[in-house]
Amino acid sequence: MKTWKWFGVVLAVGCINGMVMVCSPRAADPQPVEAGTLVVTDNAGKEQKLKSWTLVAGTRHLSWLADPAPVKPDKEEDKAPAKRGARPKPVTGPEALEFREENSTDFQNGILTFIPLDRL
Repeated sequence: MKTWKWFGVVLAVGCINGMVMVCSPRAADPQPVEAGTLVVTDNAGKEQKLKSWTLVAGTRHLSWLADPAPVKPDKEEDKAPAKRGARPKPVTGPEALEFREENSTDFQNGILTFIPLDRL
């Protein structure tokens, strides 16, 4: 009979906890921001919205994940020699944060870890 008494107490405590969880106020859902806006929270908890921003260092474009370029038919006009000072093709592929493990190996370049920016 003592087991049933403990079971009743545990059941009552579980029901009370469940009711408290359901009735407690939740934090407000974050407001949606327009695409391309970065929201930074300072140490006082105030949110700053940045409309134009770029990452300057610590990123790399993953060209092997880029969509394949459409194939153009061969034409005689396209086989002209390249002009001097022609601009190189822009880098393609998603941009990723690049982390290097410091003392993980004896190799000079170490081990690199890439995290795509759209996954952050």
